[in-house]
Amino acid sequence: MAELLDLYQALLLFHEGRHFEARRLCVAAAAFFDDAKLRGKAVIAHLLLARIALQLGDAPEATRRADAAAERLSLVKTAVLEYQVHFLLGQIAQKEGDLSGAHNSYQVARQALESLRTEFTRKS
Repeated sequence: MAELLDLYQALLLFHEGRHFEARRLCVAAAAFFDDAKLRGKAVIAHLLLARIALQLGDAPEATRRADAAAERLSLVKTAVLEYQVHFLLGQIAQKEGDLSGAHNSYQVARQALESLRTEFTRKS
């Protein structure tokens, strides 16, 4: 699956600061995962696109992509992804000066982390 490789390559490019190249690969991967109903991968792709937009100073695009990730997350319900989505929404809100919105998003992210810890403790 070439799209999965594109997503991983986009992650690497993002961490190298090569945002435009990462975005090009990730847009195609996100579209594929959306069409293929691979919601977990779609969440990751939209999260990466939101992070890229945030790094490039495009808060409206970051919000749009983070909201797209949150929409797909409602069908996946994975605590790790829930944490990542809400933490990123908090960062976007904070950057936009919406401290109340940031606080709310960070609280949801914290709750997702706590549910992970609880789940891990029960399995141990």
